Amino acid sequence: MKRILICAIILVFISLQAIGQNDKPKNSVFFELGGMAEIMSLNYDRSFYLSDPIGFNIGIGFSPLIIIGQGTLSVPIQVKFFYQFGKHSIEGGMGFTILGDAGSGIEFEIPLDVAIFAQVGYKYSIIRDRFYIGTAFTPFLGRIKTGYEFVPWGALRFGYKF
Repeated sequence: MKRILICAIILVFISLQAIGQNDKPKNSVFFELGGMAEIMSLNYDRSFYLSDPIGFNIGIGFSPLIIIGQGTLSVPIQVKFFYQFGKHSIEGGMGFTILGDAGSGIEFEIPLDVAIFAQVGYKYSIIRDRFYIGTAFTPFLGRIKTGYEFVPWGALRFGYKF
């Protein structure tokens, strides 16, 4: 009985130690100027760690311009791989943005379009590693309706990790 109790206590301490080592924030909300929504967007990312410094983010956002009646629907969805070293993080990935499109007025035309973007970026953590600022090169690669097109584009990001 003593052996079972000792083994159980050791397993509990090992599991608590393992949980305590990965206390990095996994969620992030950020405001992006430029980027995949073209003008500005509010975004949410969820981080999944493959190892201590390496992982990937899956995120979704929306452009608040639709709320104030300026512009069209814009919903960026993205997947980014990242590498963290200290307060610095580099990331790269792809994404697409669902765009509301007024179209040409033809009744059977679908009023949505999808824009495709690539991403390469850098983030720097500030204020207890909870807030961050970042920049990214987010070239526009084309739309489903119009085909391939390369337009260099960029983004500035201001975020909070929790």
